[in-house]
This record gives sequence, C-alpha cells and structure tokens, in this order.
Amino acid sequence: MLMTNKKILLLPLFILVTLPALISCGEDRWPEFAARTVPERWIDSIMRTNYLWYSQMPNSDKLNYFKDTESFLKSAIVSADKNYSWIDSLANRLPHPSYGFEYTLIRASANDTAFNALITYLLPESPAAAAGLQRGDWIMKVNNEYITKKSETRLLGGTAALHLQLGKYTETLNENETLTGTVVENGSTDMSAARVVENNPIHYVNTYTVGGKKVGYLVYSHFTSGPFGEPEKYDNQLRTLSRTFKDEGINTLILDMRYNTGGETAVAQLLSTILTPATKLNTPMAYLEYNDKQTETTKELYFNTELLNNGANLNTVQLIVLTTSVTAGAAETVINCLKPYIPTIIIGQTTVGQNVGTQFYPYPNDVWGMHLVEYTIYNGEKKSDYTSGFTPTYSLNEMNFLLHFLPFGDVDETLLSAALAVLAGTYTTE
Repeated sequence: MLMTNKKILLLPLFILVTLPALISCGEDRWPEFAARTVPERWIDSIMRTNYLWYSQMPNSDKLNYFKDTESFLKSAIVSADKNYSWIDSLANRLPHPSYGFEYTLIRASANDTAFNALITYLLPESPAAAAGLQRGDWIMKVNNEYITKKSETRLLGGTAALHLQLGKYTETLNENETLTGTVVENGSTDMSAARVVENNPIHYVNTYTVGGKKVGYLVYSHFTSGPFGEPEKYDNQLRTLSRTFKDEGINTLILDMRYNTGGETAVAQLLSTILTPATKLNTPMAYLEYNDKQTETTKELYFNTELLNNGANLNTVQLIVLTTSVTAGAAETVINCLKPYIPTIIIGQTTVGQNVGTQFYPYPNDVWGMHLVEYTIYNGEKKSDYTSGFTPTYSLNEMNFLLHFLPFGDVDETLLSAALAVLAGTYTTE
C-alpha cells in the first residue's frame, strides 16, 4: 500500500459527538461513555480533516462510536476507499517468526477435503530454503497429515519444526483427450522451527541475452527503504544494482512485480528515477492531490537526480512489467509514471487499481495506528485513470500453467518465458 514515510504524532482533537441516553435518571454518565469512545472519536476527528473523501463520510449521528476501532473505521470509510484505509498494530510492524514462504491452496484431486499447498514465494536463508524447498514445489502432508482447512494452521501460523511430504505436479491425457492435472508424492523433508527472516524487496536479480542484447531482470517484491534500524539499506542496494546494470550496458529491463502490493512513495520515486529516460530527469514524475481542506499539502514529485546518490539512471528504452491480480499501490504508481515516457509492455493479469495513497497516524499510545487514504496519485501528465487496474498487453495467469510454475529466473517459468519471447519477437498467443 502506497504511503509516505512521514510519521505524524497527533494528540486527540475530538469533534463533538452527540450520543443518546448519556443522562439516565438524573445521573450524568458522559465521563463513562466518553472514556469508552476515545479511540473512535480520535479516528473520526482525523478523518473529517484529512480523509480524501471526508465530505462523503456518514454524519456523526449515523455512526456507532461504541464499536471496536477496526469496525468503526470500516463503518466510516466510503465505497471508493476499497478498504485501503486500515488499522495497523505495533505487532504487525515488528519482525515476527516465519518459515519464510508463501503458498496457495489447491484442492487435491483424489480427496474432497484435502488440499495441496503450492509454494509461490520463498525467502532465501529461511527455514523453508534450508529445507531445500523452492518456488513451484508442492506440499501434500504436514506431519503425516493431509492439509485441510483445519490443519492448515500449522503452515499458516505455526512456529514448530515440521515434517513435510512433498509432491510433484503431473498432467495426463485422459480418454476424452483432455489433460488432467494431479499431484503425486515426491519425497519429503524436515523444516526447522520458524524464526525471524529478512524479506529483502530485491528478491531476485539476473541478466539474459536476447538477440545479442543484454536484458536485466529484477523481482521486486515490495517498496520498503530498509528494515527496522537500517532505514536506507534496501534503497542503497537498489542504487548499487542500478550502477551494476549501468556498467553492463543494460537499458532494457524486465521488472517482476507480480506479488508486489505496494509500499512507500519515496521508494517508488527512487525506482522510477533509476528507470526513466535521461531526458526526463528532474522533470515532474507525479502529483499527489489532497482534499479541498488540504490544498496547501498537494505535492509535486520529480524524477530527482539527488535521489540517485551513488546509483545510476538506466535511461531505459524498453520496460516489461510482470503483474498479477495483487499488484497494487506503489507498483502501479511506477507503471503509471513511466508509461508515458518508456515503451512499456505488461504481461500477466490486470492489477488492483489503487491510484490513491495513505498516511500513517499512530495513536498516542503508539500501540496501534491508522493508515488513512489522503491523496490521489497522478503521473507527470496529470493522469490517474487506472482505478480499474492496468490491463496487461499479454494476458497470462501463471496458475493456468502449473507445469511451468517454476523458480524465479528459470527461462521456462511462465511469465519470464513470455517476456523473453516478446523481446525476441517470437511470442505467440496460440
């Protein structure tokens, strides 16, 4: 989710809310009720000044201030928000133990209540990686039990060491001459207990030669400048990578953001500055337009050479972006801001369509806070017409090609294979 880096600390400034029946039998119960609604009134007061759609919010007498904070926020936001505004806890922002992989469940063909877990994303140096797992592997059983909606908790939220029965996807031609996919057992492995694992957004990097020309490939998983305590670590690594690509003469890039759900505006600005044509440096990249109460806040962002520091501008001449239906926020901002200036081909699925950004407001106790939609994001040509998402140039759903659901970088992997074929001029939709 696209958000600014700035952390604003606010004291509660509450609007006057009329709550019925606060005086009963001559007894003033306002102090009791006021104490119970402090967080909700804090949310309300910020929204009525800073929320992008504040004018469409329900009137105060239509809101229930005795709801929990998450339910109250959901009742106060408008449909255009699409739940981009949300309540966040401190626990969510701190590192937590993980096995280091993500997966999707697919119902087992021979068992109506069982599922197979297809590994979609895996962190290096994680318990999953140490167990020899890779993207594209299948898990059939956990501790010798089939995966069901009930037992899935071992994978989803567990921390103990696990024994995993692995599988392999195969396809056979049946008597009706249609392909049937099946996952069959294919060995097992032991995975150690969950632990904190670093999720570096520069997930995978490689180069390929297509038609005698070198092409860069970057799997960029989220827009984060650095981990806790090292706020510039990932940005600096991105700058170093840009210099490496520049030294290798790379100005054609495959940017894989299929699982990128967004992040920080400033990082989107840095990546866009690295990729933009040299002629666009220090010209407008984006405009952040706030509500009519905050017109003085409206910002103009540039393809800013000062952000490059020790990095390099690649003067990109061809950009291919790989997407899925979860690609959102800052990832879409990069697409929107570069498309007018770089020939851009999108391969994959239609993106989310999040053309708005949020600001984080920590509650005064700093145990939780609110991400609130505050601005619409326009590119340098004042366009922001992707609320329905970016439609791919070539529509491909990787889940429809399970035989080619392979680790990132494998030239036979569905989306990368298509990108390389497009660059070579050999891609066909047949």
